[in-house]
Amino acid sequence: MPILVPPELKKIVSFVRRAEELDLDKSNPESRVVAYYCRQYAVQSGIPIATSVEGKKCLGEILAGLEGEKKAMSVFSKDESRHICRRFADKVFEQADDEDRAGIATKETARIYHKSAAFYDILKQFYEEGEKSEEQKEEEQKLRYSKWRAVQIVNAIKEGRKPDPPEGAETESQDSEKEKEYQEEKDDAHIEETEIPFMGTSVPQNESEQGTEVSLPLPAYPPSLGSENAENAETSTSRPPMIFSPPPMPPPPMPPPVPPVQPPPKVKSGIFGLGGGRKESKPNSRLSKAQFDDAMECTKFAIAALKKKDAGAAVEQLKEALKILEN
Repeated sequence: MPILVPPELKKIVSFVRRAEELDLDKSNPESRVVAYYCRQYAVQSGIPIATSVEGKKCLGEILAGLEGEKKAMSVFSKDESRHICRRFADKVFEQADDEDRAGIATKETARIYHKSAAFYDILKQFYEEGEKSEEQKEEEQKLRYSKWRAVQIVNAIKEGRKPDPPEGAETESQDSEKEKEYQEEKDDAHIEETEIPFMGTSVPQNESEQGTEVSLPLPAYPPSLGSENAENAETSTSRPPMIFSPPPMPPPPMPPPVPPVQPPPKVKSGIFGLGGGRKESKPNSRLSKAQFDDAMECTKFAIAALKKKDAGAAVEQLKEALKILEN
């Protein structure tokens, strides 16, 4: 059953729906990987804007699905996962682009363009902030072009004319006015229709790729530095020891006996070393299962926020969890 996404999280609807469509695609092994990163990007994008109970509940359901898949996804490195998602996005984009350039674009072609834009969008989670590589710039260019071209096709169909094949697609995608036009018209275009099955699975695959979709070789670990450390240690121990003989000093007078100092009582520290003055609390048996579940959900949100390096959101979620447990 599709997850109910509240209006405040409309920004993540496309990623959630793409993941749900890919769950139904059992013929393509890489669909499972792409679905996982669609959901992960949806959570990362949704945390800063989820303010209502419904919004947090929605993200909690998505996080639960991610937890169930985390072990299976851990066999891939970050680069391998990005490569799988990029290859998948390219296949979907090429399916729409081939139809478009052949002059047979339909409303379904616009939907496929719209889906490819979501798949290029999720690739942002694999990059660190800073100077963009040529590959990242290319992905963002295809993202913008897919959104713009989807709107152009739908508008042509609404006007009762056949969509013209694209000309100079690579340069048109850089027009910021077309990006703005997409943002203003996408609600009227009705590109996003969740009842339409995902068409990207019909993209043909080479036989040589069948066995490599989810079995990419893991990168080798860097060579051990143990030998260098051993040589450095041997060099440092081979140096002659420094000898210093100070002049003899008269023995100091014996100090008066001092009574033994009693060690301070041990106090259990709070979270992150704070709250050291608090007394050790006993388990609160009055908490209900729902309260424990709420605290666990807030903790998951905090972990997700830390992965996104959003310290403010993490602190707020941890405070909320502590508040639930202390009531």
